[in-house]
Amino acid sequence: MNQHVLPRLNLYEIQKFTLCNKMVEHVCNDYLGRRRSNPFNAMIAPFMSLTDAPAFRQLLSVTDAVVSGSSALAFFNIGSFVGADLDIYAEFASVFLIGSFFIARGYQFVPHKLQHFQFPSLASYGSTDDYPGDNTLVYLSSSIVDVFTFMTHTGKKSK
Repeated sequence: MNQHVLPRLNLYEIQKFTLCNKMVEHVCNDYLGRRRSNPFNAMIAPFMSLTDAPAFRQLLSVTDAVVSGSSALAFFNIGSFVGADLDIYAEFASVFLIGSFFIARGYQFVPHKLQHFQFPSLASYGSTDDYPGDNTLVYLSSSIVDVFTFMTHTGKKSK
């Protein structure tokens, strides 16, 4: 139950579910206790091995990158989102390091139609001024240069 049902419920739904009976209440409380004890691991578990958690946490710290989107919401809400991906915002200078981290863990770079290069060649661009980028995409923030997508063979996605 706690592997298949509870991860799909938000906090409110889990609390309502505890009213079924004492056994369900115990299972739900145990699940919530584990999720609260390490929400970072719960957030990244769908995307990588938990043995990679310390390295990923260090990577985020060293590169000043942040996790955003549905994964960040799940981190704070103790909920989950079907089809969630792992969105990471980083300075352009850190993109190669972050991408290399995911490639080393079985992800592949999936370029969109205007990215005509292999991911490792991205390192040849010294700054955002040199990067040809996708100038046709309109972002709310002019500091976003491009979106780089990495996907595993099982369909797990990181952007």
